[in-house]
Amino acid sequence: MTRAWSVAVLSLLVGSVLQAQSKPAPARARVSPVSDTATVNAVVRAYGASLIGAPPDPDKTAAFYAADGEMLPPGGVPVVGPDSVRSLLAGFSKFVVEAETMVPSTTLVMGSNATVWGDYTQRAVPPGQKPINVSGRFVMHLMKQADGRWLVRRLLVQPS
Repeated sequence: MTRAWSVAVLSLLVGSVLQAQSKPAPARARVSPVSDTATVNAVVRAYGASLIGAPPDPDKTAAFYAADGEMLPPGGVPVVGPDSVRSLLAGFSKFVVEAETMVPSTTLVMGSNATVWGDYTQRAVPPGQKPINVSGRFVMHLMKQADGRWLVRRLLVQPS
């Protein structure tokens, strides 16, 4: 190995190290404070409460969705946007939802994005039938809007 080649390799290595040291470290995802987590969990619980009624108010629930927010019904096609969510829920106008709870078990908030995993239960009365109880798991992705509201970007429920 020639001395010139060794010097060239060494200068490349030193140059790379110096260049790497001069660059700022890659930004880490900012984990939001506890207050954001509490706010997101409150939004999830309020979403569940919005489904209660005789009949439930589809406008109230649709207001939780971002313009491109998706409801992903089990085995169905995605319902995209507040207007589509409203239309879907309006089809259940003869139902009575006596109780609904959405209980977050894990909430991860990173900057303006939040993902919540949890359990839900619902007691509903279909038209002309006895009440039924349903339960399962959910995952909800929310995004913080410029005005500070957290809106649903995607909701998936998995009945038990």
